[in-house]
Amino acid sequence: MKNYPDTDWQALTRITYVDKLIVVLAITLITSLFVTIWHAQQGTHASIQSPQQLLQLDLQHAQTIEVAGVQGTSILQVNNGKLRFVSSPCKRKICIHSGWQHLDGDVTACLPNRVSVAIRHRDSPYDSINF
Repeated sequence: MKNYPDTDWQALTRITYVDKLIVVLAITLITSLFVTIWHAQQGTHASIQSPQQLLQLDLQHAQTIEVAGVQGTSILQVNNGKLRFVSSPCKRKICIHSGWQHLDGDVTACLPNRVSVAIRHRDSPYDSINF
């Protein structure tokens, strides 16, 4: 390895005013893009899929829906533009603990019972969202 006696390593590792300015501008740009581009809308309907059926629900009407799955019946509740699992035959009840879903792109599922719910807005710019 070559030795560079004339190099001031402390000067190269020192944070300058320009470095701080670049970091602040990058954070500001990322935050403004997040706020302006990625805004979730209130969902207008829900797509419910199970092995036996595919349902489209309007979230504006309060209702309780029974959906048959492979382990039994899952009960979904719709109220005030929101949807949630009320009961399901699965063991761990993760679907119930996920709570109310109401934003465009929200997804919840009871995997053991093979019942899934996706909230959508009628003017959604996305056809699917990946995680």
